[in-house]
Amino acid sequence: MTTKIKIFLIICLVVSTEGFRVTAMSAPNPKTLFVSGMIDQTDNKEWNNLLIAHGMTNLVEEELFGTGLFIPLEKKSEIQDQIKQLVEYTWHSSKGGNGHESVHSTEKSIKSDVCVSGVVKKFRKKRKKAFAGPFSKAKVTISFVIELFLKENGQIICSGLGKGKGVTSSTAVFFQIREDKIQFDKTTVGKAAHKAIKEAVENMVKKYENIR
Repeated sequence: MTTKIKIFLIICLVVSTEGFRVTAMSAPNPKTLFVSGMIDQTDNKEWNNLLIAHGMTNLVEEELFGTGLFIPLEKKSEIQDQIKQLVEYTWHSSKGGNGHESVHSTEKSIKSDVCVSGVVKKFRKKRKKAFAGPFSKAKVTISFVIELFLKENGQIICSGLGKGKGVTSSTAVFFQIREDKIQFDKTTVGKAAHKAIKEAVENMVKKYENIR
């Protein structure tokens, strides 16, 4: 096989692959989406920082966009402000965001095909000491349970539960913040949260595909 033929075949392969990628990413009629927030039901004092709420909300949106079924709603300044208020209100709402009238009303006022909200149902730290001769070393197991809800026209049509777990020997178990953003890939707690969100999205989307 000559060099020219090899180059031609490589070009054809690249063009074909890129064409498939574009087709896959632009699924027919992807629905517009916005994430209205996450409710923290853990009562964890370390989670008062609202950057955690915004970070989790952004992760949910990214994972949903990655399915190819949804495209984030174009957020004009007014809509951005509404969503920001929703995210910050629901995070520490003792009444729960899904049934609260003001939240429900605001969600419906934002013109989008679907709206997704979520609940951090459980966050657990379990410390265990491992003994090796004269030395002992503590390990901390981090676990999350997160549930997501997908709504159309203000009605929940499906949901998905996700669990995430990680183990660390660090005595401090926190999210890492840099430049006013949560770095989910830098800490065990961040990675565990991301795993739970990813699994919740996958389970919710499976149900959604069966009913749409």
